[in-house]
Order: sequence, then structure tokens, then C-alpha cells
Amino acid sequence: MRSARIATNGPAPAPARAYFEETAIGARGIALGSSAVGVVTDASAYHWNPAALGQMVRPEVLVDYAKPYGVPDLNVGTLVLAAPRSTTSGRPVIFIMS
Repeated sequence: MRSARIATNGPAPAPARAYFEETAIGARGIALGSSAVGVVTDASAYHWNPAALGQMVRPEVLVDYAKPYGVPDLNVGTLVLAAPRSTTSGRPVIFIMS
């Protein structure tokens, strides 16, 4: 049995690769990097550490918008409405719309 050779015009194509851009939420969390997990207690805590939402002291609104990869048609946006603990349930109230 003979092995067949395929004629190509130029170099072989490179293997396909994927690139995943890490998107972060909120200016404070981005500035703190991975240490934000322990110290963020604002509305962006839904991304970094959801348990920290229980430490909120006043209602907050967070609006975040990004264009990952620099592609004009690719948009990521988030609207977060977060409030401190409810007097009836004892849990924070949060509404997230992406």
C-alpha cells in the first residue's frame, strides 16, 4: 500500500485556536484584579462574590457595557439593580438583565 501525498500551494494551514477574553464587571473589581473576590460589596458582587451582596447597606444600580475582542457587532451589557436585605426574607434583592 502506498501513502498518498496531497499537493498544496504554500504552507499547511495552522490549527484552529480559540481566544476567550475574560470580561470583568465594575471599575473597582477590575482595578483590584482577582483580590476583588474578598472585598467587593457593591452591586458588582453578583459577578465577583454573590455572598457579599448580603453586606450591602443601600440600594445600588450598576450599568456595564463592553465590546469584547474589539468586534463592532459583538456587545455585552448588564443592568443590575441590587438592594440590601429585605425585611421580610432577610435576603438581598437583586435583579440582573444581560
